[in-house]
Amino acid sequence: MMNEQFDNSQQMRGTSSNEATTIYDYSFDLEGGSSASRVARLVGKNKSILEVGCGPGSQSRVFREQLGCEVVGIEIDPSRAEKARAHCKEVHVANLETDNIGDLLKENKFDVIVCADVLEHLRNPEALLLKLKEFLKPNGYLVTSIPNITHASIVYEMMHGRFEYRSQGLLDSTHIKFFSCSSALSLIENSGYWIAELQKVRSMPQHTEFKTTAISSEDKQILAIINSRNPDADTYQFIIKACPLKSPTLKSDNAFTMREEIRQLQGKISSYESELHRINSIVNWYNTPLIKRLFQKIKSLGRGSMK
Repeated sequence: MMNEQFDNSQQMRGTSSNEATTIYDYSFDLEGGSSASRVARLVGKNKSILEVGCGPGSQSRVFREQLGCEVVGIEIDPSRAEKARAHCKEVHVANLETDNIGDLLKENKFDVIVCADVLEHLRNPEALLLKLKEFLKPNGYLVTSIPNITHASIVYEMMHGRFEYRSQGLLDSTHIKFFSCSSALSLIENSGYWIAELQKVRSMPQHTEFKTTAISSEDKQILAIINSRNPDADTYQFIIKACPLKSPTLKSDNAFTMREEIRQLQGKISSYESELHRINSIVNWYNTPLIKRLFQKIKSLGRGSMK
């Protein structure tokens, strides 16, 4: 299942409560279109949650206060972990790459495991996903958010010879891995999960942290080509809900073929959505007050010449 919605927010996770707030300490509207909002809605109510990379507990707070969930967190930074304890049942300070999370979690099982903006920070995210399956209840599932490296803003920058890391966003300086839609889905599936739902947080290039704006006719043509060739050109993040494979037969060639067919159909839907958004943008442009007045002026001039 794929759900797409445009979100012009520059925040991958949510909306910061003030300018001094760090990228890890933020608030968000549960009904909004941000990545954090979508993750929370996929988690659902009254769940036991393992939040991997919980930060200072920004999402944990919403899970507990608004969704009635019980949260256990894992966080690498001790100071952020200390803040998260106000919103979690318990928080473990650990390095996901080097520490044995089995020693921390022991026999605990969870309804949902959340990895929001985490996998791109790891050298071997597949190893973590394989390990996390052990801590899911029989009907448990994974919810993750992953930034899109093929966003038009990044491709546009690269076509101009630029690939500059930033303090946050798609080219966060702490990102180690980069994912397209197909590689993100492959990562999840190769780790022994099947994709239950795929959502795409979309943001037009000019509304991202890059503030991509083509001025010259040549640059406008470049940006138009990027948008026309890539159905995920305006996808900022992928939000994925995935369930563990319970039977080896699901890995058969037939199952793989079916997943590939579904993925191709999703790509076509995404392409149609992008085209629809482009058309809507043009329509909205025609409906701006300035353009309306211009057309009214042209019409009045036309009627005057006919007389």
